[in-house]
This record gives sequence, structure tokens and C-alpha cells, in this order.
Amino acid sequence: MTGKRMSIQMKLSVISIAIAVALAGCQAGHQSVKSVGLDNTGFMRLWNTYEGCQTSLDLGEMRSYERILSQEMLSATRIAEPLIPLPTSIQRLVTEPKPRLSVDPKAMAAACTLYTGQAAVAIGRNDIAVEMFLSVISRHPQADYAYYVAQAKEGLAQVTVAGRSGAPQLVPVSLSGSSARPPTALR
Repeated sequence: MTGKRMSIQMKLSVISIAIAVALAGCQAGHQSVKSVGLDNTGFMRLWNTYEGCQTSLDLGEMRSYERILSQEMLSATRIAEPLIPLPTSIQRLVTEPKPRLSVDPKAMAAACTLYTGQAAVAIGRNDIAVEMFLSVISRHPQADYAYYVAQAKEGLAQVTVAGRSGAPQLVPVSLSGSSARPPTALR
């Protein structure tokens, strides 16, 4: 009877493992709500928006590009609900699928938002600058975006210092050690 009992337990274990693997496999193949950047057209649209933000001299246009990139960032990271609810013990083993882009939409949005904030400071629109810098800080708390957050905090500190003195004194945001470039208005 002991051998028969072990055989039943072994079969149940194998069945449990097979179900877990099947469910995890279903999740691994699960696509995001919106498949961003899988086609060349979608990627080029996103890239052109980013380039528009980086080359524009019009603050309103830059803010428009920033909104588009931020919206794309949100839709690129939004994941659909699983088709089959998974037990909590299995859910922690399943990772979210990564966006399949050759660039990071979150980094593009952060760079555009930061650039827009820097341009706003350069023309004395501290209200917009503060909004942009706070946006970078709140939307990108992950370590991967620490550069952008540090630059936003530095920009925010400069806006605060300029606001206290009463005169619009601007110290350009340091961009040393990066491939980023300062806003055109600061050159």
C-alpha cells in the first residue's frame, strides 16, 4: 500500500508541475495590450516624435511632443490582464513581457520632458519647468532612469534658486559625461 500511495503522490506532483509550466508558458507568450514598435511604422513615428521634441524651438510644440511620448510610454508598459487567473504562488514566478523596441520609450519620454523643462527655464517659464522636472521625478523612480531624475532635481533646484533671488539667473544644467545635449535656447 505504501508503493501505491507513493505512485499516486508522484502522479499528482507531475500533474501539478505540468499545469504550472503550461500556465507559465501561456503567460510568457502573452502580448501587451498595444504592441508598440513591432512594426517599423510605429517605431519611426515614435522616433520622429522624439526627434521633434529635441529639435523644436517652440515650447508649446515641445510640450505636445512630451505628452505624446508620455502617452506612448504608458501604453508600452501597460500589460493586459492574464487570460487565466494564476495562483499567487505562481504569479510571482511569471515576469512581464518587455516592450520589443530597440529604444526605451520611457527613456525617450524622460529625455523629452527633461529637455522641455530645461528650455522652459531658459526662456523664464519657471512654472512649466517645475511641472516638467516634477513629472520626470514622479514618473521615473526606477534605477534605470536615475540620470534623468538627477538632472530633473538639479533643474528644479536651479529654478528654486533663480526664484529666490528675484532675478532670472540661470546656471545651465550640467550634461557632462552624457550624450545628451542642452536645449537649443541654452547654446
